[in-house]
Amino acid sequence: MSTTPVTAPGAVTAATTAGSGLVSVPGEIVRLPEALAARLLQSARTVILTGTVTGATSDGALRIRSQFGEIAVRAGAPVPADRQISLQIP
Repeated sequence: MSTTPVTAPGAVTAATTAGSGLVSVPGEIVRLPEALAARLLQSARTVILTGTVTGATSDGALRIRSQFGEIAVRAGAPVPADRQISLQIP
């Protein structure tokens, strides 16, 4: 699977559960599968993707496994591995 650095859209809101509540943090997309990046650039609507945090990259970005492949997001807060996460991409 090929991935590409993303230039736009870059902003994202990551939401995951912490304890008994939902936590929402701002973030920045670092890497997306090419096919997904192309679809997002063509979309005029907010897109919500879900996945599982699998760990972190060497520079601290979250690695997220989604139905489209691996996504890397630099989030405003740490999220533990194996946590379900939703990404809202404007």
